[in-house]
Amino acid sequence: RAEIASRVAAMLERIELAPLARRRSDELSGGERKRLALGRALIGKPEALLLDEPDAHLDRRSRSVIEGLLSTSPAALLFATHDLRFAHRLAREVLHLRAGRLVPGTPENVLSGRAVEPSGTSAGARIRTSGGLTIRVGHPPEPGEARVTIDPRSLVVSREAFDSSMQNQFPGRIAAAHEENGNVWLEIALAGEVLTAIVSRGSYERLGLNLGLPVVVSFKANAVEIL
Repeated sequence: RAEIASRVAAMLERIELAPLARRRSDELSGGERKRLALGRALIGKPEALLLDEPDAHLDRRSRSVIEGLLSTSPAALLFATHDLRFAHRLAREVLHLRAGRLVPGTPENVLSGRAVEPSGTSAGARIRTSGGLTIRVGHPPEPGEARVTIDPRSLVVSREAFDSSMQNQFPGRIAAAHEENGNVWLEIALAGEVLTAIVSRGSYERLGLNLGLPVVVSFKANAVEIL
């Protein structure tokens, strides 16, 4: 009994619910209940955890607590999530499902690289990817290694470069395309990287896009999120 009481008290501290120890679970908020559920799973010291969207519908505090618990747990983790940043912060391997099937790569454009020291006051924050792209980002990354993600819907595809406030513009070539739910998913090869962009079927036809066509990919600095 003493060991059980000690482990329960320690877990309540870890999930930051010690002040609510005397409450019924149905009196807790959604985020608090999810923390409690994870604490109940972890207190048995499992070898593996299977989790269905552990980060969904959480307030900031509960998200931080749950991510901290999972990142320090010795258990093997297998979880489903819609948040690519959450997945890459916790997982060594990320698999992408589309229409219930595994597909290669991740369309959310996860790129690895290093933060670039600004060369002047107006240079702005930049990351040099392993493929050779120098990307302007909205927020200064930590020095050293960095990983970023770019929402494929934030990429603008055009036939030629154009005047714009978007600070990132790169020439490339359409390497692959497929249609899904009225949109066209484009894989665009550029400077050692491949970016995925999603455009409407109408835009695809209006621009006369097709495989092998040279294009320009543009996106804003604040569209780049640091993982």
